[in-house]
Amino acid sequence: HATSGAVLCGPPGVGKTALMTEFVSRCEADSGVAVVRVNATRGLSDVPLGAMVAHLGHVEDCAGSEIAALATALFDHLRTSCSGRTMVLSVDDCHLLDAHSAALVASLARAAGTFVVMTLRSGERQPEDISALSRALPLLRMDLDPLSRRDCIDLARRVLDATLDDETLDELWRTSGGNPLFVVEILRGAVAAR
Repeated sequence: HATSGAVLCGPPGVGKTALMTEFVSRCEADSGVAVVRVNATRGLSDVPLGAMVAHLGHVEDCAGSEIAALATALFDHLRTSCSGRTMVLSVDDCHLLDAHSAALVASLARAAGTFVVMTLRSGERQPEDISALSRALPLLRMDLDPLSRRDCIDLARRVLDATLDDETLDELWRTSGGNPLFVVEILRGAVAAR
């Protein structure tokens, strides 16, 4: 059974969104693929279809309609806009999807010709429709762990284009907890403070 997508899981700052963004950017270079981006945020997590706000402008004729009618119009618009191409559905922070957005994402992901890639923060509860989707479709789960000490050292060398002494590298690894985002921010802060 072919994979229908992937769920990138891990703690904040481990690189889930960066990895998904790189994948989606590469997909956009393929003319046989149409990318649909959904970005869930904490601020819109209680707003019906809040995560779909970037796409709502395409369904003006439904303004003031019931949420179900808006969701149906969005589904139809997004499927039609793909013009028969494979849809790559990119969902950042799927744990922050409001219930209506989660239902729409699940419907789009189940449609033929869709490949879904989502990010999920470790320890967060997914909306029920996303949990059901993960059970219904063959989605590859990729757990992204913090960097090892060796990987942290390699990242520091790439960011600084220089070698640090062992004591500084040990402190960087301990302080960052192996979180790539923290490593980069600590190094940038140190360079800026010079």
